[in-house]
Amino acid sequence: MHFSHVAAGGVCQVTPQHRTTELTVSRLRFERTTQDRIETTLKVLLGQLTDEEAALRLSVPLDDIVMWVNRLQRMPEGLFR
Repeated sequence: MHFSHVAAGGVCQVTPQHRTTELTVSRLRFERTTQDRIETTLKVLLGQLTDEEAALRLSVPLDDIVMWVNRLQRMPEGLFR
């Protein structure tokens, strides 16, 4: 999504303010997606979801869930305390 306005002469320009807004929205989406992935993967580790349920919930391939779970299992135990 690009925000623009028509300047004199009919030329479209993206203003710095619009670009900042666009980047902020994009960053918020990224952060929300990342948070959802972490929380869902932790639920798999805790046995609250199966790999298949997590893949469906996040709309990602099952292999991605398995990879994320394996990465979390290799992290030091005290990391989340």
